[in-house]
Amino acid sequence: MWETCASLKMPVAIHVSDPEAFFLPTDRFNERFEELNIHPDWSFQGKDFPSNAELLEARNRVLARHPKTQFILLHVGNDAENLPYVSECLDRFPNTSVELGARIGELGRQPRMSRKFFDRYQGRILFGTDAVPNGTDAATNFCRCSV
Repeated sequence: MWETCASLKMPVAIHVSDPEAFFLPTDRFNERFEELNIHPDWSFQGKDFPSNAELLEARNRVLARHPKTQFILLHVGNDAENLPYVSECLDRFPNTSVELGARIGELGRQPRMSRKFFDRYQGRILFGTDAVPNGTDAATNFCRCSV
């Protein structure tokens, strides 16, 4: 499947994990406490799920095995809280780009590092959305970011 996408020059948007907070205890120290309190089924903590790190490493094995396939790593590579790690992935896998949907809060908490990230990877960052107005179905649209 991945090789067919590569031969057709069809980029693959890939989402393998959720914010790190979804894997941590839902307590007053969790930055997404209110959200997880309202939606406890969104939490992966203490359940029979792989860890966030295990999910990302499994994804990375796919990226490495398919270097001709262009992958769009959604939600800032599913690790917007850890831009050094996302940077490492972009450096290691030239067949990847990231998109920013629903992770502006994570980027906003680290403005200096985000600016460096945007400057360095500006040709590989896409603007996307994780929400559709009025609840209608629509394909996610991407726009390339340029600083």
